Amino acid sequence: MIATHRLHVVTAACATTLLAGALAAVAFGAGSASAESVDTSAYTGSDGTTYTVLDVPSAQSGIALKDKAYSKDGPIVTELADGRFVQRTPGENISADYDAEGAYSHPAKNALYNCTYLKADERGCNACHDDLGALLNSCSYGHTDLTNNIGIDIDVQMCIDCHTVGEGYQTTFYDFGTLIHGIHQDVEDATCASCHNVTEDGEGFTMWDVSKHSLLRGITPVEDVEGDFSWNQTDVIPQEDLFNYSWYYRGSDYLRNWREANGGEADTSIYDQWNISLTGLVNNEVNYTLGDLIKEAPSVTKAVTMQCTLNPTGGPYLGNCVVTGIDLNWLIEQAGGFTDDAYAIYSSSADGNANSMLVSSLEGKDALLVYEINGEPLEWDQGFPCMLWVGGTGAPICCKELSDIIAVDENDPGVWEYDGWTTEDGTGYYNKPNVGIWGTPEGLCVQAGEPYTFKGYAASWDQPTVALEFSMDGGNTWTHCDTPDSTVNNWVSWQFTWTPPEGVDGAYVLMVRAVTEDGETTPEPVEVMVNAKSDLDAFAEQVRSLEGTQADLGLADNQAVIDGSTGPEDDVSDQAISDPQGYAASIAQSEDSGYTPNFDLWVGADGAAADAGDVESATAETAETAEQPADASAETK
Repeated sequence: MIATHRLHVVTAACATTLLAGALAAVAFGAGSASAESVDTSAYTGSDGTTYTVLDVPSAQSGIALKDKAYSKDGPIVTELADGRFVQRTPGENISADYDAEGAYSHPAKNALYNCTYLKADERGCNACHDDLGALLNSCSYGHTDLTNNIGIDIDVQMCIDCHTVGEGYQTTFYDFGTLIHGIHQDVEDATCASCHNVTEDGEGFTMWDVSKHSLLRGITPVEDVEGDFSWNQTDVIPQEDLFNYSWYYRGSDYLRNWREANGGEADTSIYDQWNISLTGLVNNEVNYTLGDLIKEAPSVTKAVTMQCTLNPTGGPYLGNCVVTGIDLNWLIEQAGGFTDDAYAIYSSSADGNANSMLVSSLEGKDALLVYEINGEPLEWDQGFPCMLWVGGTGAPICCKELSDIIAVDENDPGVWEYDGWTTEDGTGYYNKPNVGIWGTPEGLCVQAGEPYTFKGYAASWDQPTVALEFSMDGGNTWTHCDTPDSTVNNWVSWQFTWTPPEGVDGAYVLMVRAVTEDGETTPEPVEVMVNAKSDLDAFAEQVRSLEGTQADLGLADNQAVIDGSTGPEDDVSDQAISDPQGYAASIAQSEDSGYTPNFDLWVGADGAAADAGDVESATAETAETAEQPADASAETK
């Protein structure tokens, strides 16, 4: 049986008294104690460990306007607020990628497959929405906040994950398609292909965003990808960047979120009035005020990771923070320990909201009664004045506004261990081990020949993450990188530095998965595409200086369209598609066209890249071929 947010109160009278006392004692903005200024770049634990604040670019919200549109034939390029460029549809540098092996006809002016036939920039969620997290926050129906400052872009696969099966979290299962089709039914110009790919293998429709990396041309596979790997468990985030699953279940949820939204400062004098008890199957029930606990018990300061049970693969619902609190083991010792029949504990707030974990699962895990995060009192949305924070398990046990810890036996019907998002059949997990990518948006442009560092996290709840694995050939080969002696109490912050080939334009897709101590791997590896540019500075300058206006092409002010070549703009695509050889001949015979071939699109008969001289010769040969009989031209294919 799965029970979430289970009401477990010793007596109704006790719960009512606790709730009334707690709510009356929390003064909103009255007599507030101002926190001392703290260094926000690094923190030191009570054992001397130094923790560094994670430094990654934020997600794609807040993009700037700069670029100019330049051709209707090529992929759209967007400049982000931090000056980086994103090109969601790869170019087709046929001389550099696997397309060269199968290419048989490349006239001087190719019709780009990705843009002309697939219309890739017009498909997928980001064709219409820059930031899916911000989009969800704008919906009329409330949704949990997925926007984040740790560089994680929200994608449609995360939406599919959450709307599959979620006992205790979702009211309906397998409803994503129903929801999305209902929401989009009145959208003008939308077609099935806007969101889907139609397969020929009997699998029916797939989501374009999920399958596009196997469909787009211009993506270069790299077998047994090599790179420099490093990892740590000391990267942390500030309290304001920690996720908050902000839906409303109990009365205190409404008050807590209202106070956070209205900017009221928390009054730390409440510590001396806030009661915390350990009751049930212990040898001596105990009750303290939070103020007394802080005075009498040794405090502990260390980094501990909290992660939501329903965090989708690659999602932002986790955080590694430096917390200060009272070790739960100290409180258990004051209660004389658990009785022999104690099986699980519930952590409960004053309004009766409670969740459980097994007593045996506390071993080896950091469990703290936390009253500070990164040296500052808890914010309202994180459960001021105190919360239970346990590493190596799901966030439900991390009860906000903690008031009671209750030990129960194995006959309690509501006990459930939150150690990952369990599959519907109960045989595995949807998101364990989990892995995510920080700060690399889909389609990011990087400099060819220079190292680029991918960053991200791995977290496996109650299982140590023993390795990360990376692939650049669609998962055919994996490069294994060990993370020995990692602890379940903290995420693994990883870095993989890879260098794209120098002087070559090309697109590459990195896939990442984690490995647990039990040998389990991420069921759904995360992946991201990057575009290597042979001269990124020249590319940026070109995009920023192109003539034309966004309004001409219906683009936003920060978008440009490129195709790597300049040429006659009237009827180019139509002629190139309907009569490519004739079009090539007309280009070769035109002395005043001003057309410069895109040399990257040319290959020789042996599949090798051609130089400028070869291109000039090939153009003339193509003109001659256009005048030959059809059977003669067929022999060249």
